[in-house]
Formats: sequence, C-alpha cells, structure tokens
Amino acid sequence: MSTLVFLVATLVSTPQAIDFDALEWEPLNSKEGIDVSRSAIPNMDVLGVRGVGTVDLHIAKLWAVFSDVSKQPEWIDRLKETRLVSAPEEASVRYYSQYHSPWPISNRDFLFQRVINIDQDSKVITVTVNSVEDEREPEADCCVRGWLSRAYWRFTAQESGKTKVEVEVVTDPKGLIPTWIINLVQRSWPVKSISNLVKRATQADIERAPELAAW
Repeated sequence: MSTLVFLVATLVSTPQAIDFDALEWEPLNSKEGIDVSRSAIPNMDVLGVRGVGTVDLHIAKLWAVFSDVSKQPEWIDRLKETRLVSAPEEASVRYYSQYHSPWPISNRDFLFQRVINIDQDSKVITVTVNSVEDEREPEADCCVRGWLSRAYWRFTAQESGKTKVEVEVVTDPKGLIPTWIINLVQRSWPVKSISNLVKRATQADIERAPELAAW
C-alpha cells in the first residue's frame, strides 16, 4: 500500500460537496516535526488527513520545486508520469498524472486542476488541487481514473528563512481496497509528502524562485 491511495479517489458522476472549513481535525501523531491529524468526512468512510510543520528551508526553495509540474515525479511517491493539459493562457493549470500501484492493483490516473494564490503582503502561498473532467484527457485502458476531492497546501514564510507547511487531503476512493487499510496507511502521507518535497528542494540544482527570494 502506498501514498497513491491518498492522492486519488474514484471518479463519480456527481461528487459530493464538502464544507472543508467545517472539518474538525483529531490529532494522530507527530513525526519529523510534522503534526498529523485526521478528520471524518460527512457521508464518507475514508478519513481526511492533515499535516502541519515548520521546515528549516526558505519558502523560495520549496516553491521552486512545488510550482514546477514537471518536477513532480522527482518527489511525489509512486508518480510515474505528469504532463500539462491546459494551455498557457488558461486561468488555472490542468495536468494529467499517472501513479504506479502495487500488483495486483491497477495503476491510477487523474486529471487535476490547480489554483494558486500568492499573498505578497502576508508572505503566504495557498494551493488548491482537485480532480476535474476534461475531454482533452479521457479515461484510458491503462488505468483506473481517480477522483481527488481536494488537496490543499499552504506555505507561510517564517523568520530566519524557515517555512511553515500545511497540507490537507480529502479523497473518496472506491474498488476492493478495504477502508480500514486506507485509513491506516494515510497516517504516513503528510510526513512523507512534506519530507520528500524538502529533500528535493535542498539539492544543489534548486535555486530560489526569484519572485519569492526577498521573503
């Protein structure tokens, strides 16, 4: 079982609306400086998962990696392929991703939409990612198409060049994977995601994103 389970969810014809601001988070554990919590989601058996921590790395380095869709396979667990679907002039970014699954589970693929908000005054970046349908990227025989209700990232510049990182993921997976396994494995998702991002951003080839260098 892998991080894949929490990055994808089953495609349904009418995904339910979720009041994300109303979710109540229950603390689970703390590892590598990341506090992990979970939340029940109305009308869903799978739980949402959240991670919050402060990392010793400038926000401009993290953003240089995170903002680049082409770099995602370098830090996202089990990601086989990612490619842009949207055109440069479109307001939001849409991209296709395919993830490896352990045998005998089929690979999953998804079509994501990403919306970014950069608050220069508060030195905060928020990113919301969710699944969408788009005729430019129809379902394929290679994979099971998934549905991500929401992934939410928030990066806040701190003093002394540190960054507070917050991530939340809510999914609605289907198939033969028991719910209790999904809820068990998800405990490690926030720590793995944040740690992998930091590890990639600390490598020598990554320079600070120039638009955030002064933060």
